[in-house]
Amino acid sequence: CRVEDLWIDEGRIRGVITSSGTLAAEVVVLATGHSARDVYEMLHRRGVPIVAKAFQMGLRVEHPQETVNRVQYGPQRYEETLGSADYSLVVHGSADVFTFCMCAGGYIIPSVSQREFFCTNGMSLSKRDSPYADSGLVVTLPVEEFGGSDPLAGMRVQQKYEALAYQLGRGEYACPVQRATDFLAGRVSKGVPSCSYPRGLVAADLSQLLPPYIRRAIVTGLPLFDRRWHGRFLPEAVLVGPEARGSSPIRIVREEHSRESPAVQGLYPVGEGAGYAGGIVSAAVDGLRTAKAIVAKYAPWVRREESRNSCEIADSV
Repeated sequence: CRVEDLWIDEGRIRGVITSSGTLAAEVVVLATGHSARDVYEMLHRRGVPIVAKAFQMGLRVEHPQETVNRVQYGPQRYEETLGSADYSLVVHGSADVFTFCMCAGGYIIPSVSQREFFCTNGMSLSKRDSPYADSGLVVTLPVEEFGGSDPLAGMRVQQKYEALAYQLGRGEYACPVQRATDFLAGRVSKGVPSCSYPRGLVAADLSQLLPPYIRRAIVTGLPLFDRRWHGRFLPEAVLVGPEARGSSPIRIVREEHSRESPAVQGLYPVGEGAGYAGGIVSAAVDGLRTAKAIVAKYAPWVRREESRNSCEIADSV
């Protein structure tokens, strides 16, 4: 079922209101993931403190996997032993450009959570045996570039460019695509480049799908990536976009030690969607720490045991 609202009474959580009814609870762990825009809007209406935060946005870049293998392994066919090669690249400057979520032997897929919006993501099957390799190509967009002071201003930026991408895709979730060399030259690619995206492609000017701050950074970064690969990055690179879900555009405010919302006792914002993590592992660690804080609050013996262990460690040191 879908969580639609919080049951709050006199500054304390009493449960959650869902599409299937109300669930009473004294503790609610809010770990939604970074694309739960309906939850963000509900929290804002409810007066739960949230603030805008910088987030990653950009494009995805795809190459033939064979090209990546040769760049990374050289002429030797190490992929027969090591599997498809991956990579990680970063260019430091006034705005850093970096790759992430690299999918060796993978596919570009749609990442859609709302009707009439479109953005991209990547995935690999366990064998990583697709003839393509793709990666996010992103820049951190600072809060001052959001164009507004609304706590949801970063989310509005995402929606603006995702709505435009949907329109460029003719309303059929076709993927806007452009050769990297054409992107740098400011022209739409002639014909549609080969790409792993499965639901159709449309040649487009991808600079339309990026805030100017990010577009300038990628234009600067792409030739430097090409230099790192000794001229092999740009010739076969295909860009698609936008890649807008790299991290959360908001942070749900919480107390440092109790890890609760300062406005709603018993509400615990957690993980990437709450703005406190940047990936699977860091989100898991954040959740673990919150779970320990909840246990310590409701089981006083845990606090005593942790205090005793801390004293023993200090004595041994």
